[in-house]
Amino acid sequence: MGKNKELYIQEQERIANAAIPPMLIEDKTIYKNLHNIHTSWTSVDTDETMLVGTDEDGVEMSLTLSTMELIEWIDRDHLKECLIKYIQKL
Repeated sequence: MGKNKELYIQEQERIANAAIPPMLIEDKTIYKNLHNIHTSWTSVDTDETMLVGTDEDGVEMSLTLSTMELIEWIDRDHLKECLIKYIQKL
């Protein structure tokens, strides 16, 4: 088991045993990459969009976003331009 996976499991256990919400335990930023997205789900009842995949260590993770905010913030034209530039460099 990789070090990040062990830390992830320890953090999840600590959160599960905590009496206060996890965001109040300590101010710590975790940088993760969502790789291998295998599920996308949008609810018509809760205005949520969920992306599910694995992180850089192969650990299953999900990202839940407000569908309204996702649509407002994602600039598809800009993303396409950046992707074209990236592909041209390959």
